[in-house]
Amino acid sequence: MSKEAVKTVSKSASGSIGTAWRCPVCGSGQQEPLVEKLGYLYVLCTGCGVASLDPLPDEALLEGMYEDFLALECDGVKMSDHFSPEYKEAYFREKDLDFKDLSFTPPASVSMLDVGCADGIFLRYMDERHSVEGEGIDVSLTMVEAARKEGFNCSNSKLEELTGPYGLVTLWDTIEHLPDPKKSLREVNRLLAETGDLIIQTPCIGTVSDAWGAEWIQYQPPYHTFLFTEEGLVRLLEESGFSVSGLVRFGAGVTESGNSLKPVFDSVVKSAGIGDTIVVWAKKTAVIYP
Repeated sequence: MSKEAVKTVSKSASGSIGTAWRCPVCGSGQQEPLVEKLGYLYVLCTGCGVASLDPLPDEALLEGMYEDFLALECDGVKMSDHFSPEYKEAYFREKDLDFKDLSFTPPASVSMLDVGCADGIFLRYMDERHSVEGEGIDVSLTMVEAARKEGFNCSNSKLEELTGPYGLVTLWDTIEHLPDPKKSLREVNRLLAETGDLIIQTPCIGTVSDAWGAEWIQYQPPYHTFLFTEEGLVRLLEESGFSVSGLVRFGAGVTESGNSLKPVFDSVVKSAGIGDTIVVWAKKTAVIYP
């Protein structure tokens, strides 16, 4: 979807901060404006460090837009590029590095659920790299149909409709899209077996996003509904019954296209632990009811 189309959509969901504002994650009434983009306003909760759109987009509106996912475009990045044969090899290398950085090795017989599975690319990775078969769920019928054509066990089921238990649940670039991340993580807690593993990758607010301001590539309204600081994400995980076993941050907000210095920037921010993408490995340590 072009920027112009997103602007059109934004007119039905944009608004201003009201005096009765409450953080949709922690319930705090303390916030500050963060950035405005495409007619949407992100605000930062000073209570828990989570940024969210204010007002939150209508859930049904978002689900409808994801049906045309491959046509979406934000800041010059086409979603269809993430489903090309060339992208697969880069994706596999990235996941290899993520697991290495986290010191995470999935058990060979683990039962796995990938939330936001798209066309099943992570399910393919786990099958080919670790001989692990899993299932996936996604809001987009188009993506689920593509995954099924490739032989993957995927559906449009919602978390609350599943029974589990799973030994591993993953959310790759998914939690920022969810209408209620706190509720979703509690559902994941319910679905995980005792001491089960959770892996989350999501954009991370901090030094890099501050430097880019409104031009930060991860400010993608209305699709990116919530954006987390490292502290905010860790806090939410702990409150949802998880203990962090490892995390890594990478990425300087620089796209591949025409920038020969990207590897240098990426190396510097990763070494400093200030990258604008965070991957967290957490273990279930307590039962938290949704």
